[in-house]
Amino acid sequence: MNPRDHIPGHRERGPKRYEYTYHDLAKRLDVSLSTVQNHQPSTPEALARLVHRQQVRQYSMPLAPEAIEAVIGEGKLLLWEARWPAFQLWVCGGCQRAVLFSKGLCEACGGGKPAVAFDAHGYIALRVGPKYVPYHRLVCSCPPGCDVHHDDGNKWNNRPGNLVAVDSGGHWVEHQYRDGER
Repeated sequence: MNPRDHIPGHRERGPKRYEYTYHDLAKRLDVSLSTVQNHQPSTPEALARLVHRQQVRQYSMPLAPEAIEAVIGEGKLLLWEARWPAFQLWVCGGCQRAVLFSKGLCEACGGGKPAVAFDAHGYIALRVGPKYVPYHRLVCSCPPGCDVHHDDGNKWNNRPGNLVAVDSGGHWVEHQYRDGER
C-alpha cells in the first residue's frame, strides 16, 4: 500500500513504498497503540477512514462567544456564561455546522449519540439510556407531577441552590407573576 494514496499530508519521494506499522500509525494519529491495534485497519480504505476520523476529532474548534450567542439566542450570552455545569460548545469536526458539547463528530457525520445535548425546550439534557433527561430534573430529583423552577430565571444554571421543585400550576403562576403579567 502506498501511504500517499490514503493519508492526507503524507510526504514521500521516489518509488520507495513504505508500510506503516501500528507504532507509526499511533504516533501519527496521536492515539495509544492499543487504539490502533484494536481497530486493525485491514484495508487501505479502513486505514483512510481511521486517519480521517482521528484528524477530524483533533481539529474541531470551540465556538467563539459570537457563535454561542447565535446558537442560544441573541442577548442570552450573559446567561450562558453563568451556566452550571460549565460546558464548552464545540463545532462538529466533519460538517463544521452542528453544535456539540464535546470535541468530535455529530451523529450525521459518523459520531455516536451525544451524552449531553439541548432538548426541544433549550434545556441542557443528559442521555440516560435511550432517552434524554433535562439536567435540572436530575440535579433537583423532583417527584412525579412536579416541575423544576430556576430561581434566577436562567434555565442553564442548574446549581442545586437555584432549583426548586414546585407543582405544575404553581410554576405557571410564578412565571406569570415574575414576567409582570399579573
